[in-house]
Amino acid sequence: MTYENAAAQEYDFDMFEPRTRASAGSAPSRARAGTAAAPRRKEAAPVRKPELRLVENKNKQPRQKDEKHTGLRSAVIVLVAVLVLGTLGLQIHAGARSYELSQQIEVMEKKISEAETENVRLANALNSVTTIDNIDNYARSVLGMSKCESYQIKCIDLSEGNQVLYSGSGIDLLGLFDKNN
Repeated sequence: MTYENAAAQEYDFDMFEPRTRASAGSAPSRARAGTAAAPRRKEAAPVRKPELRLVENKNKQPRQKDEKHTGLRSAVIVLVAVLVLGTLGLQIHAGARSYELSQQIEVMEKKISEAETENVRLANALNSVTTIDNIDNYARSVLGMSKCESYQIKCIDLSEGNQVLYSGSGIDLLGLFDKNN
C-alpha cells in the first residue's frame, strides 16, 4: 500500500470483526457493492498454552562437577579481587611514602643550602680575622710580643760534632754533666 493517495482510499473495518457463517455468506453481497471481499479465514487450531515441566537430571556427576567448578571459580575470583585490591593498596601506600620522602628531601636540601651559606659566612669571617696584620696586632697587644731584631737571632751549627753554642750567662751546661760523673 502506498501512502501517496491515502486520503482517497476507503477503509473497510468490517474485516477485523469476528465472522460467523451467516456473515461469510454475505461477502458476495459486499462484493457487489464495489468493495473487495476479504479472504476466508481458516479455522485456527486451538492454541495450546506452553507448559513448564521440571525434568530431573538422571546423571548427577556433571552437576557435582559444576558445583565444584563454581566453588573453585568463586575462590579464584575472590583471590584475584584480593590481589587487585592489595596491589592497589600497595600502590597508594607507595605513592604516599614517596610524597613524604620527597617532602623530607626538600627540607634536607633547604637545611643543606642554609648550612652552606653559614659555612661561607664563617669562612669569610675567619679569613678576615686571620690576616697578617690582625695576627701581628693580637700578638703585640694581647700577648705582649714584639718582632725580633736580627742581632737577637743565634744560629746553632751542628756540622762540627757534639758542640753546643749558646749565649747568655756563661754557664757551661756540658761541664756540669761531666763533673757529676
